Amino acid sequence: MADQQTDLTLFLSSKESWARFANAEIGGDLAGVRTAVADAPGLAWQEVADSLGERIEEALQVPLADVLCGAWGKYQELRRLADPASCDPAETVLLPLVDHRIVSKHDPVIEIKLDETVIGRLRFELQLSLRLKGVTLMVRGGRILAIKAGSCAGDASLNCGGATIAERHTPEFALPGRVGLGDGIAIPPLQGPP
Repeated sequence: MADQQTDLTLFLSSKESWARFANAEIGGDLAGVRTAVADAPGLAWQEVADSLGERIEEALQVPLADVLCGAWGKYQELRRLADPASCDPAETVLLPLVDHRIVSKHDPVIEIKLDETVIGRLRFELQLSLRLKGVTLMVRGGRILAIKAGSCAGDASLNCGGATIAERHTPEFALPGRVGLGDGIAIPPLQGPP
């Protein structure tokens, strides 16, 4: 199968949720932004609300491979493969991983601007929990070059101002036969922190 790129919108993407959020009566950052928009001449809340969903979608376009490789970089066996004293850098190694879970948290911020002046910021919290099975990593020269086969299931939630905007359970699905990572993602060295 050809290489495929997947991002976090796979686990949490719902334009209806964004529209509901933009029109919700919640406090915190959203209330402050609504007040700033109401005070801005020539700017209506609906204009801001209409583009908010697109900005949230953009904030979720974090490559899934980056999240996975960031977590796998803590795995000692993988870090050993990055050590030229332990593994020939020219050798390609297929490293099967045991079934495992990855928990990841992201804190995107969306700025609301009027004439290049920031009039408000919305701070979000994305919680992601992934369950992976049957994954094999292709490693060479201290880099993860590809993710091969396996399956994934996940739970995700997006919060802002103490309110849950969207939650989603993604049932188990097969990962593409191969997810290529271009020049690869560097593995942290065995010495020092991951």
